[in-house]
Amino acid sequence: MSHFKQIFILTILLTIAEFQIFSQQEEKIFTPSAEIFTDFHFSITDNTHKPEFSITRAYFGGDFLKEGRFSGSIILNMAKLFDSIPHEGNNSPIREVSIGYDNGKLKIRMGVTGTRIMIYQIRFYDKRYVANTFQSINKYGSLYDLGIAIDYNFNNRTGIDFTLMNGGGVAINDHGSLKASFGFNYFPANDAILRVYCDTRKIAGIWQSTFIGFGGFTWNVFKIGGEFNYRTNHDNTRGHNVWGFSATGSVNLTDKLQLFGRYDYSSSVVLPGEIIEWNYKNDHQLIVFGLQHTFIPGVRIAIDYQGKIPADPSESASDMFFIHLHYRY
Repeated sequence: MSHFKQIFILTILLTIAEFQIFSQQEEKIFTPSAEIFTDFHFSITDNTHKPEFSITRAYFGGDFLKEGRFSGSIILNMAKLFDSIPHEGNNSPIREVSIGYDNGKLKIRMGVTGTRIMIYQIRFYDKRYVANTFQSINKYGSLYDLGIAIDYNFNNRTGIDFTLMNGGGVAINDHGSLKASFGFNYFPANDAILRVYCDTRKIAGIWQSTFIGFGGFTWNVFKIGGEFNYRTNHDNTRGHNVWGFSATGSVNLTDKLQLFGRYDYSSSVVLPGEIIEWNYKNDHQLIVFGLQHTFIPGVRIAIDYQGKIPADPSESASDMFFIHLHYRY
């Protein structure tokens, strides 16, 4: 990471520290948080995947709250420190470094903070410790970025969100273009959500846009959700459009035991004059199913199967078996 980037991030950290120090008249409260994803996985058919243990997320940090409507947040993903350098963009250990305002209806966060491209799907599916999101796997966008995020709830049924961010994860903007996004949420019932989302940016004269429609419904012990994704000029090349959908479902067998499943289909368009999708070497299907047991709130284990079926006929399907553990405080 360059000295300029280090100084920039350090400035945000010092700003939050100053924010806490220079208000002695109001009570200051620190709320710590931690979240860990760890697993053991192996394959019985693919010799290239050796049995191993791994830690994919190790979030530590918390919120610096004050009486009133302002707050600061710092969250680091310590597992990223094991990745190869440079620690920037999506490889940065910084998950959240932001200052926020919340009056109940309007929420604003600025700094390194969450995007809105996949956050509602994550909350609904609630299995990110088992498998990453459709958008992350297919590189539609990042879970967090550097910029500003605004959420506004008109009432308990409808709300909107807007972000303006660098578009490259935790990295200084080096392409002279910002990514803007807009989302609309409608909650027809307490256990249902309908959402539309779009984002766009222009790089080197080429517009790159993402469109997502998502719906989720929970009834009694059943939960089902689905989303459709479409992205234009995916690799910043005109006409290189991609699309796909993801469907998830679960049923609670007992208060602590849940059966869950997921199916992803990722594809791309056929360019004029071609006979096969332009991105067929990366297009694929993903199948996930398993059992989850909740020991106590915040501590879960999942035993699951994950199979990937490539669109490339020269590639073989792969399968993996996992034991996942999830801790959240």
